[in-house]
Order: sequence, then C-alpha cells, then structure tokens
Amino acid sequence: MPYKAQFVGLNWFHEEPPGTMRVLMPDGRNYKTIAPHKFSISVEPNAVVDKTGWAQKEVVADAHQVEFWPPPSKVVLEGTDRPGILDSKKQIPFLPTLVIEGPSAKIDPDRAKKVGDFEIRQGEFEAFLMPGKTTNDGSAILCELTVAHEGNITMTLTELPYPANPPAPAGAAPKVRTIVLKPKTEIAFINASRGEAAMIESDDHSAIYSQLIPDQAPFVILYPDEFKLPNSPSAHPFFTAVVKPALNGPGCSAMTTGG
Repeated sequence: MPYKAQFVGLNWFHEEPPGTMRVLMPDGRNYKTIAPHKFSISVEPNAVVDKTGWAQKEVVADAHQVEFWPPPSKVVLEGTDRPGILDSKKQIPFLPTLVIEGPSAKIDPDRAKKVGDFEIRQGEFEAFLMPGKTTNDGSAILCELTVAHEGNITMTLTELPYPANPPAPAGAAPKVRTIVLKPKTEIAFINASRGEAAMIESDDHSAIYSQLIPDQAPFVILYPDEFKLPNSPSAHPFFTAVVKPALNGPGCSAMTTGG
C-alpha cells in the first residue's frame, strides 16, 4: 500500500551518492523583500492516528485539512529512511537548476539556512505542474514522492539546532515531534508564502534560495527546455482548500543543482 508525498513551494533537491535524495527547504520566514514563507505539513482531516510533542497552536484543523506548523526540523518519513531503490529520472531533469556563481561556492546542507531537511533513501520522484495549470501560465513545479510502505506511516521531526531555532537550555536534547498517519495517506510538505505582506514586496520568490548558499553567493536559474510537464493528478485537499499559499510561478518552484 504505497503512499504519496507532495513537495510544494521552495524545495531544493539533490541526489547524493550512494542513493540519497537530500531535500532542503530554504528559510524564507524573515526575507525582507519577499512575503514570509512558512513550512507546514497538510493531510486530510481523518488521516491522523496519533501525534506527540505538538503545542496546540501548532496544529490547525478545518473541514479541508489538518495542517501542522513545525519549527525548523529534520524530517524522517517512515519507509524512506532505509536504503532501497531511489528513482528520480522523472524529476531531476525537469527541475529548474540553480547555477551558483564562483568556482568554490556550493550548497552545504549542514550550514544552509533551512526550515526543513529530509534525507530520502528510497522512493520514486516525479515533477508536475500545479493541478489545473498549463505550461504557459507560469505554473510552479511541484515534486511528488511515491513510497512503497505497509501499515501506518510515522513521521518524526527533530528540531534543528540554533540558529534555525532559539538556543536550547544547556544540556537539553532537541525537541522531537511525531505524527502517525493512516495507511496510504497523502502528505503535502509546503514551503510557501501565506498572504502576509513583505517590507518591500518582490515577485521573485526564488531569491530565498540564497539562504542555502554560503555567504549568499549570487546565482542564476536555468529553466529546462523540457518544460512540458503534466498537471499533478493529486486530489490532496490542500489544493482545493479555501485558503491556499501563494505560489507565484516558476520562481516558487522546486529546484536542483543537478549532478
């Protein structure tokens, strides 16, 4: 009984040998020229079997979805945390590519300013346009992960160390949150703006990817020629909810550095 996960908004993908997809969500909470981007996890209302470690204000439910609002965290998805077959041939070649200027500049996951961090060791990735969008209307690109898994799905989130989160008391272990979901639950991981105004509004949300680059070195984005992607077939309630994040075109898409 496989399950699917959608990565929506600003998500950087890089396949690391041997067979690990590193996914980082750049920190856009306080980027002055762009509306704040926030990390959330959305599932359908009746999907949650159990949850631990969450404050009441971090879980918001309505008729459409249950949305979790974690602090910056390392995320482990059950079924992806052990070696297996990782397939990205329908994903990586179709993503916009960050080309970082400078021969020694590259993304260092451990130093990156991030709100989400995943290491996925098995599953099939595929790139899509947003549901209902077309290739010529500036659609953002999202990535879907399909994971072979039986039974309930446990997700573990461990808070990232300072400066992503406030300093913890001396000797304190990082706080851990868990979510247990019913089999076959579709999960949406979202890193996008939520309608809040920026100090100086910019239409180019892709600038937030500089948070992943040491010293925020300049970069350019190359868009692939193969931009004729299908619409996402996802029926996740996040996509039809009344209040949805603002995804302003290809600049608020998944990205890669390739290679």
